[in-house]
Amino acid sequence: LAELRVPTGSPRAMQNLRNRAANIRELGGDYRLEGFIIRLEKFEDNDRYIEELAGIVVNKPVHLWTDLEVDKAMVEISDMTQRFVRTEAFAHVKGRPDKSHAVAVVVGIDGHSMPLYDEFHIADTERLSVKSLADEIEGTLSSSGEERRNVLLAALAEISARYLDANGSMAEVASGKTMNRDR
Repeated sequence: LAELRVPTGSPRAMQNLRNRAANIRELGGDYRLEGFIIRLEKFEDNDRYIEELAGIVVNKPVHLWTDLEVDKAMVEISDMTQRFVRTEAFAHVKGRPDKSHAVAVVVGIDGHSMPLYDEFHIADTERLSVKSLADEIEGTLSSSGEERRNVLLAALAEISARYLDANGSMAEVASGKTMNRDR
């Protein structure tokens, strides 16, 4: 669930995951990914569904597994969830609503340019919160008295960099220690 960017196993979160899967069904043309997506359309956070997903990615029923398949399943599920998330970014190709977003920022601090990248999911239920927060930030920027576009954009870039590099510090960004990360 963490790999799929599902915060909890709550009924609402599970329904959101099922909706995301339905949105990208028959989009990628990859049969293994399609099988994974079909299972996620009906997914419940319990052993039966997890075993179905594991069996799909390893191409072997769980009851026939050896210890090696357990390790393989961990890697393959991680790979498949990343492919699921990437496929979401292309939902618009078939006229479907985008349910994931990406941001890339190149920040220049103390003479060092640093590209920072993150891809994340915004649930339909969070869109109102996003719009509200964006309006609030825009209001704050407008009321600051600052009218220079470049200063406003630089402030947004610096704040974005802080959030994109949440595991590091701005000093690491400036020193070049934090390279292009895909979280």
